[in-house]
Amino acid sequence: MRSVAMKRTSILITLSLVLLNAIELKVLWEFHGINGTIEDLKFSTNGVLGVASWDGCAYLISREGILLNKTCGSREVLGVDYLSGIFGFVNRSGEVYLIYENGTLLKSFESDFDRGQDIGLISNGFLICRGYCTLYDLNGRKKWDTFVGRQIVLRGRLVIGGRCVLRGGVEDLVIGKGYAFAANTYSGRLQIIRMEDGEIVNTLYFPSWVQGVGICGSYLAVIVNTKLYLYDVSDPSNPKMVWNVTGVNVSCNEHSPEFSMNCKYIAIPDEGNGQLKIYEVETGRLVYFKNVPGIWSVAWWRDRIAVGLYNGTLIMYRVTDELLDSPEAEVEPILLKLNEPIISLLGTLSLNFFKRVTSRRPR
Repeated sequence: MRSVAMKRTSILITLSLVLLNAIELKVLWEFHGINGTIEDLKFSTNGVLGVASWDGCAYLISREGILLNKTCGSREVLGVDYLSGIFGFVNRSGEVYLIYENGTLLKSFESDFDRGQDIGLISNGFLICRGYCTLYDLNGRKKWDTFVGRQIVLRGRLVIGGRCVLRGGVEDLVIGKGYAFAANTYSGRLQIIRMEDGEIVNTLYFPSWVQGVGICGSYLAVIVNTKLYLYDVSDPSNPKMVWNVTGVNVSCNEHSPEFSMNCKYIAIPDEGNGQLKIYEVETGRLVYFKNVPGIWSVAWWRDRIAVGLYNGTLIMYRVTDELLDSPEAEVEPILLKLNEPIISLLGTLSLNFFKRVTSRRPR
């Protein structure tokens, strides 16, 4: 019996090593025209990349690594989202830019500091959050306004934690199934907000900082400092935990998890360990990691993964995977970040990787 058990253990170790070595990343290009940390990344359905940077600018980069648009404002750009041919950006001052995928500015709006951390788009408006989450229509009219939490202040100063300024409020958000899932980072909460009326219908509490959140179909991924959690959100108002894994080390700011297009894998920017990591959704198993010093943000589109670095460098990778690639593979219908529309795509299952670094941190 002992020999059988040892044999099974040996087989499992061998299979794990095969999986960890089956993926190969090939650099397609690097972009060095960004002068601040890349806080957030988002692909369009056509592979155009939206980049939110601490240098105060919003960027659109083509699949070939060509700059399509650069729009700058008064403060660090902290959030980006995409829907139906339009990118939305928000900066720390609450300024919002809506930009067509071809690089043409559609509209810009002004809100305030208490809402300028992240953005989510819907078909007839946009949601922006920090201490408040506020839904606007496309003419800039406020539809609802919900208080979610303010900065943490002691004796007139923001609380400092290591490299981090504990600002409080929402750092990251996604929209799906008619709800917004808001990562209220330094309070250790994930707030679930009904998009219809702005009511907080549920709150998940965690023992540490909630760094990022991602959604794909009925799966919700949450990064909490040293853990990655996966939830089933078939009932979005009442998520059910599927698994959680340790080994993550994300210290501060937004670091969003990103699903593959078929919802089978999750890529995370493990900033503290300086690694890109990819987990299998079904099992929670780590199937790939790569040392990427300065990694800060990640986005995934078909066989490409984009990684943004702390120093502002952006690197695009093509991922080849002998075990996962299949020319006939069908990419299952998925729900994008915005609960708008569900699209079905066909393509080869591969992994993409993007890289980026920043020279200056938000104050």
